[in-house]
Amino acid sequence: YPPFLALKYFWQNSETSDKPLLSFVYAIYHDYLLSESIEVIQETKLGEKAEIERFMYNIERLHPMKYSDKTKRSASRNLISSWKKAGFFEGKVKNIRSQPEISAKVACFAFLLAYLKGDRGDYIWNSAGVRALCLHESKLRELAIECAKRDLMQYQYAGSVTAISFNNLLNKIGINGNKN
Repeated sequence: YPPFLALKYFWQNSETSDKPLLSFVYAIYHDYLLSESIEVIQETKLGEKAEIERFMYNIERLHPMKYSDKTKRSASRNLISSWKKAGFFEGKVKNIRSQPEISAKVACFAFLLAYLKGDRGDYIWNSAGVRALCLHESKLRELAIECAKRDLMQYQYAGSVTAISFNNLLNKIGINGNKN
Protein backbone atom coordinates (compact mmCIF):
# COMPACT_ATOMS: atom_id res chain seq x y z
CA TYR A 1 0.00 0.00 0.00
CA PRO A 2 1.93 3.07 -1.24
CA PRO A 3 0.77 5.52 1.47
CA PHE A 4 1.93 3.12 4.17
CA LEU A 5 5.29 2.62 2.44
CA ALA A 6 5.63 6.41 2.40
CA LEU A 7 4.78 6.60 6.11
CA LYS A 8 7.33 3.91 6.89
CA TYR A 9 10.03 5.76 4.94
CA PHE A 10 9.36 9.12 6.60
CA TRP A 11 9.00 7.49 10.02
CA GLN A 12 12.44 5.92 9.71
CA ASN A 13 14.03 9.12 8.38
CA SER A 14 12.48 11.78 10.62
CA GLU A 15 13.11 13.25 14.04
CA THR A 16 11.08 11.97 16.98
CA SER A 17 9.39 15.37 17.21
CA ASP A 18 7.95 14.92 13.68
CA LYS A 19 6.34 11.53 14.34
CA PRO A 20 3.07 12.75 15.90
CA LEU A 21 2.48 14.97 12.86
CA LEU A 22 3.42 12.20 10.43
CA SER A 23 0.88 9.90 12.12
CA PHE A 24 -1.69 12.69 12.09
CA VAL A 25 -1.30 13.45 8.37
CA TYR A 26 -1.60 9.75 7.60
CA ALA A 27 -4.74 9.53 9.76
CA ILE A 28 -6.33 12.51 7.97
CA TYR A 29 -6.54 10.38 4.81
CA HIS A 30 -8.01 7.39 6.64
CA ASP A 31 -10.52 8.92 9.08
CA TYR A 32 -13.32 10.89 7.45
CA LEU A 33 -14.47 12.59 10.68
CA LEU A 34 -10.91 13.78 11.33
CA SER A 35 -10.61 15.02 7.76
CA GLU A 36 -13.95 16.77 7.98
CA SER A 37 -12.83 18.59 11.14
CA ILE A 38 -10.09 20.54 9.29
CA GLU A 39 -12.49 23.40 8.65
CA VAL A 40 -13.27 23.69 12.38
CA ILE A 41 -9.55 23.95 13.19
CA GLN A 42 -8.91 26.50 10.46
CA GLU A 43 -11.79 28.64 11.78
CA THR A 44 -10.45 28.47 15.36
CA LYS A 45 -8.09 31.40 15.82
CA LEU A 46 -4.72 30.95 17.50
CA GLY A 47 -5.15 31.45 21.24
CA GLU A 48 -8.87 30.61 21.10
CA LYS A 49 -10.37 27.77 23.14
CA ALA A 50 -11.54 24.64 21.34
CA GLU A 51 -15.31 24.42 21.71
CA ILE A 52 -16.60 20.86 21.63
CA GLU A 53 -19.92 22.22 20.34
CA ARG A 54 -18.21 23.42 17.13
CA PHE A 55 -17.05 19.88 16.43
CA MET A 56 -20.47 18.46 17.28
CA TYR A 57 -22.16 20.99 15.00
CA ASN A 58 -19.75 20.12 12.17
CA ILE A 59 -20.52 16.41 12.52
CA GLU A 60 -24.27 17.07 12.53
CA ARG A 61 -23.98 19.46 9.56
CA LEU A 62 -22.16 16.88 7.46
CA HIS A 63 -24.05 13.82 8.75
CA PRO A 64 -27.55 14.98 9.71
CA MET A 65 -29.33 12.70 12.17
CA LYS A 66 -26.73 9.96 11.70
CA TYR A 67 -25.25 10.09 15.23
CA SER A 68 -26.78 10.52 18.68
CA ASP A 69 -25.73 13.52 20.77
CA LYS A 70 -23.72 11.20 23.02
CA THR A 71 -21.85 9.77 20.01
CA LYS A 72 -21.22 13.24 18.53
CA ARG A 73 -19.86 14.45 21.89
CA SER A 74 -17.59 11.41 22.22
CA ALA A 75 -16.37 11.72 18.62
CA SER A 76 -15.76 15.45 19.13
CA ARG A 77 -13.64 14.76 22.22
CA ASN A 78 -11.65 12.22 20.24
CA LEU A 79 -11.17 14.69 17.39
CA ILE A 80 -9.90 17.37 19.76
CA SER A 81 -7.57 14.80 21.31
CA SER A 82 -6.14 13.88 17.89
CA TRP A 83 -5.56 17.52 16.97
CA LYS A 84 -4.02 18.10 20.41
CA LYS A 85 -1.58 15.20 20.05
CA ALA A 86 -0.50 16.68 16.72
CA GLY A 87 0.21 20.00 18.45
CA PHE A 88 -2.74 22.11 17.29
CA PHE A 89 -4.05 22.60 20.85
CA GLU A 90 -2.23 23.24 24.13
CA GLY A 91 -3.26 22.95 27.75
CA LYS A 92 -4.60 20.13 29.86
CA VAL A 93 -8.14 21.42 30.22
CA LYS A 94 -8.72 24.52 28.12
CA ASN A 95 -7.41 23.23 24.76
CA ILE A 96 -6.13 26.53 23.38
CA ARG A 97 -5.51 26.63 19.62
CA SER A 98 -1.83 26.67 18.72
CA GLN A 99 0.24 26.03 15.62
CA PRO A 100 2.93 23.35 15.70
CA GLU A 101 6.19 23.84 13.86
CA ILE A 102 5.84 22.00 10.55
CA SER A 103 9.14 20.60 9.30
CA ALA A 104 10.02 20.15 5.65
CA LYS A 105 9.78 16.37 6.06
CA VAL A 106 6.26 16.53 7.50
CA ALA A 107 5.20 18.88 4.71
CA CYS A 108 6.81 16.63 2.10
CA PHE A 109 4.96 13.63 3.51
CA ALA A 110 1.67 15.54 3.22
CA PHE A 111 2.54 16.60 -0.35
CA LEU A 112 3.47 13.01 -1.26
CA LEU A 113 0.23 11.54 0.11
CA ALA A 114 -1.73 14.09 -1.92
CA TYR A 115 0.31 13.15 -4.99
CA LEU A 116 -0.29 9.43 -4.41
CA LYS A 117 -4.00 10.20 -4.10
CA GLY A 118 -3.86 11.72 -7.58
CA ASP A 119 -3.53 15.45 -6.88
CA ARG A 120 -1.14 17.41 -9.08
CA GLY A 121 0.15 20.98 -9.21
CA ASP A 122 -1.77 23.52 -7.15
CA TYR A 123 -4.38 20.88 -6.28
CA ILE A 124 -1.85 19.47 -3.82
CA TRP A 125 -2.23 22.60 -1.65
CA ASN A 126 -5.96 21.85 -1.34
CA SER A 127 -5.68 18.20 -0.35
CA ALA A 128 -6.85 17.20 3.12
CA GLY A 129 -3.41 16.34 4.53
CA VAL A 130 -1.86 19.59 3.34
CA ARG A 131 -4.81 21.73 4.48
CA ALA A 132 -4.57 20.02 7.90
CA LEU A 133 -1.13 21.61 8.37
CA CYS A 134 -2.96 24.96 8.64
CA LEU A 135 -0.28 26.87 6.75
CA HIS A 136 -0.62 29.71 4.27
CA GLU A 137 0.19 28.86 0.65
CA SER A 138 3.36 31.00 0.77
CA LYS A 139 4.68 28.91 3.70
CA LEU A 140 3.77 25.69 1.86
CA ARG A 141 5.76 26.89 -1.14
CA GLU A 142 8.74 27.72 1.11
CA LEU A 143 8.60 24.20 2.51
CA ALA A 144 8.31 22.75 -1.02
CA ILE A 145 11.50 24.63 -1.97
CA GLU A 146 13.23 23.21 1.12
CA CYS A 147 12.06 19.69 0.19
CA ALA A 148 13.42 20.14 -3.33
CA LYS A 149 16.79 21.28 -1.93
CA ARG A 150 16.87 18.06 0.13
CA ASP A 151 16.04 16.02 -3.01
CA LEU A 152 12.78 14.80 -1.47
CA MET A 153 10.73 16.13 -4.38
CA GLN A 154 10.94 18.10 -7.58
CA TYR A 155 9.24 21.49 -7.37
CA GLN A 156 8.88 24.23 -9.96
CA TYR A 157 6.74 27.32 -9.80
CA ALA A 158 6.59 29.94 -12.52
CA GLY A 159 3.81 32.42 -13.14
CA SER A 160 0.69 30.56 -12.16
CA VAL A 161 1.94 27.05 -12.94
CA THR A 162 3.09 24.64 -10.24
CA ALA A 163 4.84 21.37 -11.06
CA ILE A 164 5.48 18.85 -8.31
CA SER A 165 6.81 15.34 -8.70
CA PHE A 166 8.49 12.73 -6.56
CA ASN A 167 10.40 10.57 -9.06
CA ASN A 168 13.58 10.18 -7.00
CA LEU A 169 11.76 9.65 -3.70
CA LEU A 170 9.29 7.16 -5.17
CA ASN A 171 12.19 5.13 -6.55
CA LYS A 172 13.97 5.29 -3.19
CA ILE A 173 10.84 4.12 -1.34
CA GLY A 174 9.99 1.50 -3.96
CA ILE A 175 6.72 2.99 -5.14
CA ASN A 176 6.05 3.18 -8.87
CA GLY A 177 4.20 6.53 -8.58
CA ASN A 178 0.84 5.39 -9.93
CA LYS A 179 -2.32 6.36 -8.10
CA ASN A 180 -3.41 3.75 -5.59
